Amino acid sequence: MKYAFLSTPSPSTTKKVPAMTTQPARTLNEVGVIAATHRRPFRFLPRTADDWSCFLAGHCAWLVPLWLIGAYLWNPAYEPIRPWVWSVPWAMAFCYFAGQVMLLLKSAERSEQIGMKDMLWSLITFVTAFGMTLILLVLWQQGAYRMGAFTGTCLTAFVFATALELAATAWVRFLVNRRTFVAAGATSDSQP
Repeated sequence: MKYAFLSTPSPSTTKKVPAMTTQPARTLNEVGVIAATHRRPFRFLPRTADDWSCFLAGHCAWLVPLWLIGAYLWNPAYEPIRPWVWSVPWAMAFCYFAGQVMLLLKSAERSEQIGMKDMLWSLITFVTAFGMTLILLVLWQQGAYRMGAFTGTCLTAFVFATALELAATAWVRFLVNRRTFVAAGATSDSQP
């Protein structure tokens, strides 16, 4: 066979370790070399920081409205008895924002892969949080939705966190893009 590397190995030359073992799967290719292919146990999870940022923003975009609708169905006028419960939405919003900023700064280290998908996902998250707030305020004004002070606190915390995330993402992406384009311009100008 002239181009052996282009063909797929036949089933008779491929030997696999059973999937139940904890060792990486090993396959015997046509040349006779055992190649180890390491399996990731959770392949659906993202690998890079910018993918994690998009993953968290996407889940926040559908979990926040789901939580607010579920809270309304459970108890529309819920008022916490303990004072520390009032801080839970702000603590969750702060943790979300801090995690997103850490992931954003980690992804900004690699300026060769400047992408705008995390900017798009942060915009989607902000639009869903802000849109949900507007919808609930209109329904509350018409008397179709009963909103307590705790629900208002939750809405305020989520809108504030997503707005800060959108602003931070836009700012970091602008700085990374500007730094990369300035560096690229400086290298092309210095060449004769």
